[in-house]
Amino acid sequence: RKENQLTKKLKKEIGLSINISRKQFRDQGLSNYISLILHAFDLDPASITLEITESAVFEQEEQALEILQQMKKLGVRIALDDFGVGNSSLFKLKHLPIDDLKIDRAFLTDVPESEADKQIIQTITKTAHILGLSVVVEGVETQAQYDFLQSLGCDQIQGFLLGRPCGIDQIKQLLEESALHETSQV
Repeated sequence: RKENQLTKKLKKEIGLSINISRKQFRDQGLSNYISLILHAFDLDPASITLEITESAVFEQEEQALEILQQMKKLGVRIALDDFGVGNSSLFKLKHLPIDDLKIDRAFLTDVPESEADKQIIQTITKTAHILGLSVVVEGVETQAQYDFLQSLGCDQIQGFLLGRPCGIDQIKQLLEESALHETSQV
């Protein structure tokens, strides 16, 4: 099949994050299924991030570790989602084969007013960076929150400050406009 330039660009430059449900995560065939999808659509595994909640990972730790290791062998990125609201410990965290730590939005809601929440986010960010993990913060809605997170060196943000959820047609239009903009600047 013939691919257009936009499709080729998307496969190389844009990452895709996929939420894995607790039920899916327990499925022993998950890594095989992901492998089939990667090959069927000719996707670069490094451009795919699988997001798994902290509670799902620590529910059955030994099984979870095995599944995470299988997925890492595929070359995909792994994000520990909703970090800080479950039962994780720093000792357990340092042994997980993950790439990204997603700080739950509950910690950001009262920032910058809450000094305690600011300190918690700062501590999580420093700890994650010491462990070699990228930090993603969910729920960024204000410029003040963004400025605070930027001062900490957070790697990525998600939230309404960047944009509201949109459908596939809107996403396609945004990507096409972006590609046209880049082409016109050359």
